[in-house]
Formats: sequence, structure tokens, C-alpha cells
Amino acid sequence: MGSVGVAAEHRGKGVGRALVALAEAWAARRGAADMRLQVWSFNERAMALYEELGYSVRSHVLGKRLP
Repeated sequence: MGSVGVAAEHRGKGVGRALVALAEAWAARRGAADMRLQVWSFNERAMALYEELGYSVRSHVLGKRLP
């Protein structure tokens, strides 16, 4: 699993929206029936984008750094 992000100078220009559309099309061509993604809870801008695109919270993953 990896991470994808949009550089600050390119945010708000539709790049993220286009990347999600490409990923969905790629998955659909391969027979996928469901898309899932993981986003940090503090990333409100990304959360808003994904919600606009029809994604909704299905679970919560909790984490804790250990000493």
C-alpha cells in the first residue's frame, strides 16, 4: 500500500479529483465492485473531496505510537 498526494502548488486545480476518477476507472475495468481509501482524520480538505465524490466513512482505524 502506498500514499498519493497533490503538491501544495497544484491543490484546488482538480488534480486530486482526476486521480480518483482514473483510479476508479482502472478498478472498474478490472471488475472491482468497491473502492476503499484511507485518509488521515486531520486532512479535512481530502475528506471533503472524497465526500463530494461519494465516499463515506465505513470504519475507523485507531493508532498509537509506542515508545
